[in-house]
Amino acid sequence: LFFKGRNRSANRVGHVAMVVSNEDGNIKMMHSSCSRGIVIENFNNNAYYTSRYVGAGRLPEVKEHWKGVPMAPESLD
Repeated sequence: LFFKGRNRSANRVGHVAMVVSNEDGNIKMMHSSCSRGIVIENFNNNAYYTSRYVGAGRLPEVKEHWKGVPMAPESLD
């Protein structure tokens, strides 16, 4: 996920996050926070990030590299 940074009027990406789950449109994202370290949050209920959302994308070469590697969902709780 790509977001504008602190300055919402800036026309550039200032923050990124990774989607760790998407259950029926309820998106959990993982990102780094200066004050809280690495955190997992609900994207849908976060006004700060929904107001700064720019777009989303995939890195095909990364996806292909990790193809078939299982991920334990309970490790994200």
